[in-house]
Amino acid sequence: MRYENSICDGCKKPFDENDDVVVCPVCGTPQHRECYEKNGGCVNSALHESGFEWHGEFSSFVKNENPIKKEKTETLVCPSCGHENPAGSAFCEVCGQKFTFFGVNLLEKEQRLTNEINEEEKIENEMREVQETIESGSGTGADIEKMLDARAKIVAPGLSKEQEVLCSNPIKRVLVFVSANALQYVNKFRKAESTGKNTWNWAAFFFSPFWFFYRKLYKVGTVFLSIRLALSVFAIPYTEKMTSAMQALIEASKNSTADAAFMTAYDAFFKAAIPIYIISALTILLAVISGAIGDRVYKKYVTEKLNESSQYSDPLVFSQFFFRNSGVNVLATLISFTVAYLVPNLLMQFFM
Repeated sequence: MRYENSICDGCKKPFDENDDVVVCPVCGTPQHRECYEKNGGCVNSALHESGFEWHGEFSSFVKNENPIKKEKTETLVCPSCGHENPAGSAFCEVCGQKFTFFGVNLLEKEQRLTNEINEEEKIENEMREVQETIESGSGTGADIEKMLDARAKIVAPGLSKEQEVLCSNPIKRVLVFVSANALQYVNKFRKAESTGKNTWNWAAFFFSPFWFFYRKLYKVGTVFLSIRLALSVFAIPYTEKMTSAMQALIEASKNSTADAAFMTAYDAFFKAAIPIYIISALTILLAVISGAIGDRVYKKYVTEKLNESSQYSDPLVFSQFFFRNSGVNVLATLISFTVAYLVPNLLMQFFM
């Protein structure tokens, strides 16, 4: 950025192209290096706390979200000139390039995201090395804990080092076992253990019985899927009767002079629809039961499997058992969904 004809706030003299200019990294004020050194820093340093930013004659006061933090050792590399600026700088101290946009320091944000990505890659590499050690047969119990620690840092960094016991096991094991939406279920399990009250599961309510297969609760899922299929198959003949009654009602409604025929058709349709209404009500009841017992059943499953996994002292056996039963199963969910809708449709095509 060029500052010719702009006024130096230190000596009130205009800059020319040969001047040695220093730009304040906090407010962006350009000043002669001699003025900067004479004042021991920026001539407008007293205005920094109030959020002053230099824009020539249009200088303004804005909320400064990124003051210099001397305790930090990281630097911000200017994308325009490549100069390394102190962490927290809002402007490049050499070329005056502005780093902030609506109060957000874009360089700091980019650097923070990069550090987070690098940290995740480091954790994944450590976890991969431990897993390879275990699979080679040379792993130990300490290696298992390292692997669980690494996975817990990814699932829930804030809780990975907690010593809390949940589901009769260290919380990091619960986090890794649940994996998807781990924090949500940890809070549910905490509430269940502290109050003794059951919690409601909307996913199990709206996606019953598929949610049970998703969470690897195959036995319970099979029971609910079987009941759903039975209701669907039981509804097939009544669906055919209701369809025929609906067509007769439509035909009767077209003849405005045959009121008696219309009422007869209406009564027939209403009687044919009653079994369908009952089956629909039972289907909704099935979903309500799923939502009511979902968290309780899942907490019991997590507790049982974690307790069982702790009985294995061999690292490879532990790892195989733990990750075979933990997490979610998308494939089983898709299969259960296909069975739930494909079987009734095939039967309907066969009978109707």
